Amino acid sequence: MKNAMVKRVILCLIIFLSASVGMTQQDVYREPYRPQFHFSPICGWMNDPNGMVYYNGEYHLFYQYSPLVSRGAMHWGHALSRDLVHWQPLPIALYPDDIGPIWSGSAVVDANNTSGLVPGGGLVAIFSYENQSQGIAYSRNDGRTWTKYAGIRSFRRWREISATPRSSGTTPPAYGRWCWRRVTRYSFTPHPT
Repeated sequence: MKNAMVKRVILCLIIFLSASVGMTQQDVYREPYRPQFHFSPICGWMNDPNGMVYYNGEYHLFYQYSPLVSRGAMHWGHALSRDLVHWQPLPIALYPDDIGPIWSGSAVVDANNTSGLVPGGGLVAIFSYENQSQGIAYSRNDGRTWTKYAGIRSFRRWREISATPRSSGTTPPAYGRWCWRRVTRYSFTPHPT
């Protein structure tokens, strides 16, 4: 079993490295069993789409991703498109850290910097870790690189909430602050500020 896993990792690395050197995305999409209208990474394991936003003429897709093996430590993969048919894979957006692997979440456009994280506008990602705590990351360069917000390493862990933080819309409330909701089993409860 361990030997098979090592072979799979080596094969995936070879495919990934050769794809990044000699293959174009068009070459990858000529593979016989690869979906033609849905994004799929060149190599690795892909799961739930998370943050999907339109910003500055580009559609961004973030998704759970394990780059080397099936169901390894979760990252957030990232791809973009101008037409929702042709996709360009981008470098991994969010990596696991000392809190743990990155799981589900959402992304929003913060055009007016209401979060205080993206002067001039940008993208904000709200995500959960494997241990159900939540985090925030932001991008000031059209989603090309991401910084995890260091002001709060992770929100308080709520045992009764959904694993997926959700944001509603792209415009914060009129009073100019961001509101977080925790989701209990049967109702939405505003998070105390």
